[in-house]
Amino acid sequence: MSKRGNFDSYTTYTSSGIPPADGSTDDCGNLSFPAELKSPQQPALSKAQEGDVFKIQLNAARIPWVLNNDGEPCGIVVSLQSQSLVDCLSKGKLFSAAILKIDGDACSVLVQPAKQ
Repeated sequence: MSKRGNFDSYTTYTSSGIPPADGSTDDCGNLSFPAELKSPQQPALSKAQEGDVFKIQLNAARIPWVLNNDGEPCGIVVSLQSQSLVDCLSKGKLFSAAILKIDGDACSVLVQPAKQ
């Protein structure tokens, strides 16, 4: 069996594939991705409109929930990048979900660092 590449050192890359300029491994400020909401919660989701921006918060089980402006859970953020989101939220970073499309119980969002 042949060994491919040298895996003795690892480099963290931003979501654009470029190493962070400051040499840090914290890429939370650049984490942005589309996602679907799973386990949609009505009536909280029915209060949402396309273009709304809601906060994302971890629950006790470290699951990222989107909460509407009344603090009601709308659904769970599901994406290939969900673990990165959980890691950043665990570090105290704030994230928001912009509602891109709502079609019945289906909802797509854009996850991004919260504007402060």
